[in-house]
Amino acid sequence: MHYLIDGHNLIAQLPDIRLSDPDDEDQLVRRLRRWMAAGRKRRITLFFDGGLPGGRSPHYSGGSLDVIFASVGREADNLLIRRIGKARNPPEFTLVSSDGAIVAAAKARGMPVVDSKTFASRLVLEATERGATPPAISAKEEPTLDAEDLAKWLDIFEAGKDE
Repeated sequence: MHYLIDGHNLIAQLPDIRLSDPDDEDQLVRRLRRWMAAGRKRRITLFFDGGLPGGRSPHYSGGSLDVIFASVGREADNLLIRRIGKARNPPEFTLVSSDGAIVAAAKARGMPVVDSKTFASRLVLEATERGATPPAISAKEEPTLDAEDLAKWLDIFEAGKDE
């Protein structure tokens, strides 16, 4: 099966990779390579926004994985929609995305779709079944203030009330 994956859309659904990570694309590529190795005949074309200079990444691509970056000023969504339109036999592909416009383009061509959240859950489940440590689900960090910082902020806000 050939998967067309909306990379940043998928990263947003993974419990242990954040879009703000400086190496988020690298982390996803490594995870997908492990997933591909665990299943026969898995092929992936992975699309990301914001590559310099854009196009196929020789650094990440190889074997059954092609990584495509949209060039500056372009969006990966448009590249994905164009790729869906060029698919010779759409039912032989599976789109992984939760983006409405991309999903609509795939469905119009008869291409199967898996939303990113479901696919992320499958990645985690399969990794766990292979004995990998499941990724930690990070809790939202709550800001903390000690008594001294709290007093300073209260003074600032109290001073602002008089103005």
